[in-house]
Amino acid sequence: SSQKKARVALSLGGAGSPSAGASVPHQAAAGASSGRTLKTSNFKAAYAQTQEATADYTLLAAMDAFLTGYFRANGWPDQEAKQFIKLLREEGHKASDQVFMEGLSDVGGFAQRMWSSATPGHGREFCSMVNDAIRGDDSSLMQHLAVFARTMNAGLITRRTLDVVPWPPKSETYRGAILPERHLQFYIRMTGHKYRVPGFLATSFSEDVADEFAMRAWQSVQGKDPAVRYVIRVHPEGATRKVRRCQHVSLIRKSNVQTEAEFLYVPYSTFTVAEVRVSGNPTYLDPHIVVLQSSVDNMTEPEDLPLAPWY
Repeated sequence: SSQKKARVALSLGGAGSPSAGASVPHQAAAGASSGRTLKTSNFKAAYAQTQEATADYTLLAAMDAFLTGYFRANGWPDQEAKQFIKLLREEGHKASDQVFMEGLSDVGGFAQRMWSSATPGHGREFCSMVNDAIRGDDSSLMQHLAVFARTMNAGLITRRTLDVVPWPPKSETYRGAILPERHLQFYIRMTGHKYRVPGFLATSFSEDVADEFAMRAWQSVQGKDPAVRYVIRVHPEGATRKVRRCQHVSLIRKSNVQTEAEFLYVPYSTFTVAEVRVSGNPTYLDPHIVVLQSSVDNMTEPEDLPLAPWY
C-alpha cells in the first residue's frame, strides 16, 4: 500500500571494497557542492516507489539493468558489463547454493554476498559501483539500484524487529581510507554538527582491518592523498538496551569474506562529527583521525542535512 511505502521510505532517511573499512580512491565528491540532500535526491524518490525483492530472479534482473546502465554511463563496453554480470551470478550460485534451493527465504543473503564480492568489473568491485552510483544520483540508475538497497536494508534496519545484533566490543567501529585535503575541511567545519553519508558505509570491529585498508588506499595513490581512520561510535547502552541500539546498521552475515566482521550502515545514515585530529604527517602509519557519533535512528533526523563529499 502507499502507506506502507511511505513508512519504509521514512525508515530509510529520517522521516565502499567488500570489506569493512574499505576506501574507494576514485570516489567523486557529491551532494555537498550540488546542494543535494536526501530530501531532494533521486535515490529517495526511487526508493519510495520500490519494493524489496522477494525472489532471487527479481533482484538479479534489477542488478542486470543497473550494471548495464552503469557501464554505459561510464563509457565501458556492453560486453564487459555482460561478463561482469555473468561472473557475479556464477559466484553467487557457487557461494550460496542453499540460497537458491530455499527460493524466497534468503534473497537478502544473496544481496549481501553480491555486496561483499571481490570480483572486479573494469577494475572496480560491485560495492564500489553501488556507492559511486548513489553519490551520482542518476535517476535512470536509481530506479534499479533502489531494489538492491531495499533488499539489503531489510537485513540492516532493525527497527521493525529490534533483533539483537552483534555489538562492537568497545561500542565503536573503524574505517580506513584516504581523505583529500579539500574534503578534510568538510569534517573540520562539521565538528559538532550532523551530516548524512550518500552511500552504504562499511566499518569494521577491528582497528587492524581498518588500518590495512588505509594502507592499501594510501599506497594505491602513491601517498598523494592523506590517510584517515574514522572512529564511529554507537550508543554504549545499545549492547543491552534495545531503545538505545542503532536502528540502521547490522553485521553482514552472508559475506564472501567470512573472516572480516563488516558492520554496515544503510545509505544516507546520519552521523555527528565529534572530533577531528589532524596529523602532521598523515601516512597510513599516522593517519588523520575523524571521530563520529552514529545517530540512534535515521528516522528522527532531518532529511535536509548536508551530505559528506567523501567517506
